Amino acid sequence: MTDLKTVLKPLTKNEGETLDTAIVSAVKKVLSVDAAKTANEAMKNLFEKRFKNRLNTNRDWTQYFLNSPSKNCLDSIHVDVFNWGRDMFCEKLSPDYAAIREFCDDGDIKGTAKATFTWLNKDETYANGKLTFTTREKTKQAWQSLCNTEFNKYGKEIITGKKSAQVVKSHKEKFEQKLSSLFRSINADEFEGNAVECNNLLNKFRSLGFTFKSE
Repeated sequence: MTDLKTVLKPLTKNEGETLDTAIVSAVKKVLSVDAAKTANEAMKNLFEKRFKNRLNTNRDWTQYFLNSPSKNCLDSIHVDVFNWGRDMFCEKLSPDYAAIREFCDDGDIKGTAKATFTWLNKDETYANGKLTFTTREKTKQAWQSLCNTEFNKYGKEIITGKKSAQVVKSHKEKFEQKLSSLFRSINADEFEGNAVECNNLLNKFRSLGFTFKSE
């Protein structure tokens, strides 16, 4: 087995160029599905060499990217491997990614604060056949969401050649999500109703065996 820091080193020139091609192919997938498959396969083969039998685990290396550690943490190295993959992929989507990451990780910056960075323009990338970037202004929350969404939607499949299994929530889980949302609204400073009585109602659901976030 190889030390994790050795495995999670920066991309080689060949890996970087192959990833560029795979991203452009993903953007142009509607034009050529075969080209996208070929590019994804090339990327997967390179990562197979990087990861297979080099992590201190018996798990398939692809599972560290297909599973989000915030929802299903596999082991002690999962967060590091997953975050490396996300950051490596998003670095290709923005020359400003380091600054975006710093902005998003700063706990003193409110989620509604705005910042302007460059990001991949898919329309222009499609037209030009190469990675093309334009500036965008977004809130901190929106930048965080964009990084995660792009990695989940494109990055995971490009790296592993697979798509994450779709999680189907039960009706109980969906209902508990709504209870969590109600709790946040009821306990917001600007809530205009009777928060005490509303929380009493929520506690009745809790006594019936429903669980929901209360922080």
